[in-house]
Amino acid sequence: TIKAIFDACDRERLRALKPLTQIAGERATLFRGCAGPVHTLGMSWTSSLGKAIWYAAHHATYYDLSDCAVYVTTMPVSEIYCCLDHYDHDCIAYPPSAWRVDVPAQEFRLDRPR
Repeated sequence: TIKAIFDACDRERLRALKPLTQIAGERATLFRGCAGPVHTLGMSWTSSLGKAIWYAAHHATYYDLSDCAVYVTTMPVSEIYCCLDHYDHDCIAYPPSAWRVDVPAQEFRLDRPR
């Protein structure tokens, strides 16, 4: 449903309101941190591996979850809807595929540099 709403929007208008300030070039590498028994590859992605690791640790800590993971995707910048900056730099995108990054368990902690 959320994807359908973003698909109905004009990407150029979204980007005028929330530009892709931290994304350069024609392709983007984006990360998503997850925790819990089911990992949903939703629409909120970050260009920072460190931030994705922190997000996974945050979800695990505050919602008492296990199985932390980080996923990565590469995709054309033209397919990113926009980037939000309310709390952090988050890209709104729906990548066609992603794969799990091998992150050591000890890296999933909230006190790590972001």
